[in-house]
Amino acid sequence: MKRIMTVIPLALLSSSLLAAETGTDDLDALRARISALEQQVSKNSTDISSTQSSVKKASEQVTTLVRRTINDNASASARIDNALYGDDLSGFFKLPNTDSIMRIGGYLKMDAIYDLDPTGDPDQFLVAYLPSAGAENQFHMHAKQTRINFEIRRPTNDAMGPLRILIENDFFGPDYSTNYRLRHAFAQVNNILGGYTYSTFMDADALPNTLDFAGPGGAVFLFTPQLRFSKDLGEGTNVAFALERPAAEIDYGAGPALEANTPMPDIVARARWEAEGGHLQIGAVARQVGWSDGAGQDDTVTGMGGSISGVVKTFGDDSIQFSLTGGEGIGHYYSDLNGGTSDAGFDANGDLEALSSAGGFIAYQHFWNDKWNTALVYGNLQVDNSTGQLGSALHKDEYASLNLIWNPVGSLNLGMEILQGTLENNDGTDTTATRIQFSAQVDLMR
Repeated sequence: MKRIMTVIPLALLSSSLLAAETGTDDLDALRARISALEQQVSKNSTDISSTQSSVKKASEQVTTLVRRTINDNASASARIDNALYGDDLSGFFKLPNTDSIMRIGGYLKMDAIYDLDPTGDPDQFLVAYLPSAGAENQFHMHAKQTRINFEIRRPTNDAMGPLRILIENDFFGPDYSTNYRLRHAFAQVNNILGGYTYSTFMDADALPNTLDFAGPGGAVFLFTPQLRFSKDLGEGTNVAFALERPAAEIDYGAGPALEANTPMPDIVARARWEAEGGHLQIGAVARQVGWSDGAGQDDTVTGMGGSISGVVKTFGDDSIQFSLTGGEGIGHYYSDLNGGTSDAGFDANGDLEALSSAGGFIAYQHFWNDKWNTALVYGNLQVDNSTGQLGSALHKDEYASLNLIWNPVGSLNLGMEILQGTLENNDGTDTTATRIQFSAQVDLMR
C-alpha cells in the first residue's frame, strides 16, 4: 500500500512536469496516441479470436484417438476437411491484414547413444544396415531430430472449406550431416492436397512411440511429392486416392547400375474408419519399376502391394498400434528399404523380377500415470530374394525396443530406450546389435 501511495504522487508529478515542458497540447496528443494503440491491441485480439473461431468452426476436431507421443508424427498428417488433431488452436497468431493465422511448432531434441555392438549408423537404429564387423562400445550424441514447423490456416468459403499449409524441417541431412532437411511442404483445401508429405500408403497415426528416429524397419514410412484427393463418406469413414512420385530401386547384383525407368506415377488408394477408440486403415499401391541402358534396351515390371494398420484403445490412455504390409515391387515404401535396392532384382535368366516382401510391427503404449509412459515394440521385415542378388542382400531383419519416458512438466520429456536388432543376409549370415539411447526433448508450443 505504501508503494502504491508513493507511485501515485510520482506519476502526478511526472505528468505535471511533462505538461510544463511539452505543453498541454502535446500531452493531449500523446494521450490520444496511447488510446489509439490500446484500441488497436483490442481490435487485434478480437480479430485473432474471430479468425480462430472461423477456422475452428470449419475444422472440427478429428474423431480418431489422439495419442500422446514424444515424436509427434501424427500432428503433421493431412486429414479430411483439415480436421484438427488435438483440442484447440492454441499458439496460433493472426498475420496482419489477412484472414490467416499461423503457428510455429516443433521441438528441440538431443540424443545420447551408446552402442554395445557395431551398428553402422550412429544416429538412427537401421537394422537393414547393420555391419558384420566394426567398433564396439561406442558413445555418440546428436540433435538431428530437432524439428521446426510453420502451419497456416484460414477460412475460404463454405464450398471450399478451410485451407491448411504446413512446412516442416528437421536436421537429418544425408551422410550424417546436420543439413536443414525438408519433411513436409504441402497445402490442402477442399480435400485436395498437393506437395511433399507422408505417402498416402502410410499411417502416421499408428507409428509407435519410440525415442529412436528410425523405428521398426517393417513400417511403411515415406515422404514423397504427391497429388491427393480425399472424400468423407460419413460416419467416420473416408477414402483417399493419390498419384505419387515413382522410384525404381533395383538390385543389379554384381552388374553395373543402369538408368532407372519409371513410366508412370505410383497409384495409391486407401480407406479409413475412425472412432474415438482408434482407427483402422487399409491401403493399396500399384506401380511400375524398371531400367534402361539408354541405347534401346530396357525392362519393366509391375509392383503391387497392400497394407492394414491401426490403433486400438485398451485401458485408460493405453493403446495397441499395429501394421502389416506385403506385396511385390514395393520395397521403396518400407522404412528400412526405401533408398535401397529391394524393389526388383534379376532371375537366373537375367530377366527383371519384382521382389516379394512383407513387413510389419506391433506395439503397446502404456501410461503408468500422467507423468510416465512406456512403449514396447516388435517389428519384422522379410524379402524373398532373387537368384541374381548377392549374398549380402537383406533377407530378414527384426527390431525390438522398450522405453521409459518421463514428462516432468508440459514441455519437457526425458527418456531411455533399449533397442535390439538382428539382420539375416541372403547367404544366411546374421548380425545382432544392441543400443541404449537417452533423450531430452523440449517442445516449442506445449
